[in-house]
Amino acid sequence: MAAMRARRRYLKITLDGEVVEGRADSPFFSSRRRIAFRDLLEVLREGARHPKAAALWMRVKNNSLSWNQIEEVHSLLEKWTDAGKQTLVWLEQAGNRDYYLACGFGRILLPPVSTLELTGLRLELLFFGELLRWAGVQPHLLQMGKYKSAGEIFTREGFSAPSRENLDSILGDFQERLVARIARQRRVEPERVREWIDQGPYTGRRALEKGLVDGLAYEDEVEEELGGGDDPLRPIAPRKVSRREGWLRRRLTPFRPQLAYLVLEGLIKPGKSGRLPGRGAAGADTIRAALERARKAKRVAAVVLRVDSPGGSAPASDLIWREVLLTDREKPVIVSMGSEAASGGYYVAMGARYVYAMPGTLTGSIGALTGKFEVRELARTLHLHTDAVEKGAHSGYGSPFRGFDDEEKERLREMGEQVYSDFRERVAQGRKLDPEEVLQLAEGRVWTGSQAARRGLVDELGGIEEALGRARREAGIAEGRKVRVVSYRERRSLRDLFSLPFVEAARAQLLDWLKWRIG
Repeated sequence: MAAMRARRRYLKITLDGEVVEGRADSPFFSSRRRIAFRDLLEVLREGARHPKAAALWMRVKNNSLSWNQIEEVHSLLEKWTDAGKQTLVWLEQAGNRDYYLACGFGRILLPPVSTLELTGLRLELLFFGELLRWAGVQPHLLQMGKYKSAGEIFTREGFSAPSRENLDSILGDFQERLVARIARQRRVEPERVREWIDQGPYTGRRALEKGLVDGLAYEDEVEEELGGGDDPLRPIAPRKVSRREGWLRRRLTPFRPQLAYLVLEGLIKPGKSGRLPGRGAAGADTIRAALERARKAKRVAAVVLRVDSPGGSAPASDLIWREVLLTDREKPVIVSMGSEAASGGYYVAMGARYVYAMPGTLTGSIGALTGKFEVRELARTLHLHTDAVEKGAHSGYGSPFRGFDDEEKERLREMGEQVYSDFRERVAQGRKLDPEEVLQLAEGRVWTGSQAARRGLVDELGGIEEALGRARREAGIAEGRKVRVVSYRERRSLRDLFSLPFVEAARAQLLDWLKWRIG
């Protein structure tokens, strides 16, 4: 019996780095540590099943998980609890989102000298309307739908009434889920949680007194606790828990049915996927090529498309939508919405057979926004002068150095209305809703996933795990049969490897290695 106990392990996961939906770059190419979200879910899922893993310790130093990613993590933590396994989290410091993550664990620990900034949710935007007018920049923006408010930060000094109404509804939904999760984990009434929130922030000791955490401890003390006592646990590395197939197993089981997993992450644009300041960009050419490959691959039985995008180019979104629709005609396409699948991100999902969203997914935003920024006055202030030679009455339509004439404004409105009309038509077709019903749900309004599910804008609440399960069922794969999930992503060429960003990253890695060797 003692020998059996000696083999028991605890899985230690450190959350310290950027969590991405798509590919986590190799450390050789990037000095910034990145974690693939699906890899994290896989380790948690397999750890709950692992016969030797008796406990989970998550060490949170830098939590970049979104609210919706946290909810997917919570669903897998429940599998640990159902299996009778211990889960504990150690937070270096904690804000609202960190504490929300922690409330999926059985025990919550903080260092003795730490803070818990549980203060409730706030959404604050910076508005540039007055600044742009002062600078001589005039936005010419046309929104289709009274809630389509993305352009308001450039034209106003504060929220419009429809925008405030929409954002208040979204924030209220998030706040209530935060309260409900805390109440469930701490086994108190929601009213008590609201009092805690209104009395925050807290020092670590005050949080312990209030019952918000289970203890105060340093990292080494947590390790000593897990490894000591009458039933000591030994650490097990995440890679030992994961059941990721190696090269040999893939070659020995070539006929196993496959589920293609594609990620559409970031702003949607024409051309190839790439990086924009602050996040990635989903190129229509790249996404369409991946869908076509999956569609033509004989071993691929179904496709799961993970969408985490606020939208972007309407023509690019429409091209991706068409490719999703064509693929679904031959094999099931299941959409799993991440943190956001709004505007163009929602548009592309309308070609799929089944759509999942998490309760807090920001989705919908069925509307259109178009226009340009005129910088004529700014150029004059800076003593800049332009001149042009043109052919055609409206050849200067896109110039930032002049506004629109009346005829061009009417054309702009016609184009915007056409995009808005096409969007509503895609939704009515994809969601099997009456056009008038779609109009009531449109107007550019953003919904949370739970709100969208109640209104038929998505099929069901769930994450990646649920989407993969649905893909299996839609493809007619027997429950007990093993499947292989294959990530379809942009292929790196030799030219990409030696492009400037990669060379610079590799150079930085080499210098770091040399510093370490020199001491």
